[in-house]
Amino acid sequence: MSTTRVALVAFVALAAGCATRTPPLTSLAGRNCDDAVDLASATPLPLDAEKPFEARVGAEARCIRTADGAEGAYLLFELPRSAGPFHVVVESLTVGKSLFAPQVTVLDARGRAGRGLEVERFNTRGTTLQGTLFFEAVASERYLLVTSLGGHVGTSQTRRMQSIRTTPVFTGYVSFVVSHGAEAERAVVYAHNGHLRLHARSNPH
Repeated sequence: MSTTRVALVAFVALAAGCATRTPPLTSLAGRNCDDAVDLASATPLPLDAEKPFEARVGAEARCIRTADGAEGAYLLFELPRSAGPFHVVVESLTVGKSLFAPQVTVLDARGRAGRGLEVERFNTRGTTLQGTLFFEAVASERYLLVTSLGGHVGTSQTRRMQSIRTTPVFTGYVSFVVSHGAEAERAVVYAHNGHLRLHARSNPH
């Protein structure tokens, strides 16, 4: 078996092993979900932090139930106070087979919904979804709500994954690096659980 084939088999095995540890959470039945977003639960989102904010969203996450009976897990963030324009990058990373189905909404100080970003408008990067919202220094936009509402939970997607391994080779007076690439397809399920990463950054001048 070729080295590339071995790398591909190992890569697929690793992906399959991870997938069995975190089953997708596709139902919130029996949960005591909030009828409205709890503004007091907001986590401050710092501006230009060295590292992004990261959170695993699991069965213990807060959830909300809308007037029409739809339910979704949610995380609420307080937007940074900035004297100038900035942007927030929201990423949803796959955990096992679970991919949190993000719906992002901007709220005012009273929790009223404004503009937002649906999951269809997120960019796909392998098994990661990435979306960006841009902000001016507008006092009326106070919170960023990330929920798994939107009707996509339970649907599956196929993502292509790539793995590259480099091996240094030394032959007498010459040394060089050999790279081996492998690809595999991986099925993921939009779910109420997963891994979120957020980073608020000032816009470049």
